[in-house]
Amino acid sequence: ATVFLMLALQRRLLVSKSSLLVYLLICLAVTCSTVLAITIPPNGTTASYSSVPYLLGIYAFFVFRLRWTLSVMDTLAIFRNIMACVAACSCIQFTAQFVGLRFFSFAKFVPDSLLLESRYNVVIPLWYGASIYKSNGLFLLEPSILSQFLALALVTEFLYFGSPLRIILLAIALVTAFSGTVLLVVVFAVVFASFVERRSFFRAAKFAIIAGSVISVFATIADSDRCR
Repeated sequence: ATVFLMLALQRRLLVSKSSLLVYLLICLAVTCSTVLAITIPPNGTTASYSSVPYLLGIYAFFVFRLRWTLSVMDTLAIFRNIMACVAACSCIQFTAQFVGLRFFSFAKFVPDSLLLESRYNVVIPLWYGASIYKSNGLFLLEPSILSQFLALALVTEFLYFGSPLRIILLAIALVTAFSGTVLLVVVFAVVFASFVERRSFFRAAKFAIIAGSVISVFATIADSDRCR
């Protein structure tokens, strides 16, 4: 709602006539169903009348359209910038453990009713009893979720932008999540792209060297912690 309000104040929203017509028909159908449920209560079931305003409010956003739409590359550029920030947070979060600073959850600062952390494995050690924990990027619920987004960002960066510094940052952050399955997906996507597009072959070779070096370093760190 806040985003739509900001866009409306910036005059970047338009009302789609066709979507508005469909929305009004939905409102009419929902209203008739609600009145029918009130006048003729269903047997054995209960209707949540308070949910009707929420339902109509959620679908009201589909009436609007952006005045200036973003291109695919503009959208990918926004995504890569967001993931670069998340990757930096992931690296800082993981490194801070070695100086005694651990921050993996907002449970101490945000009420449980506003969080979903109880349903996810937010804090996960590298293995049972390990003193080093997998990074979740501060803002994501699990290391596995972090690794999935980082994998998408890494493939996007490799295929469309090719910034060596960002590729290194994303690769390091991906390793801090310690998700082997996603690493295989990234490697497969990069190798496949290098064969489809010949000019990506040398970038794929550089990527393989960097990724192998980073994985070796973190594997050494993990092994030293296990041997303590």
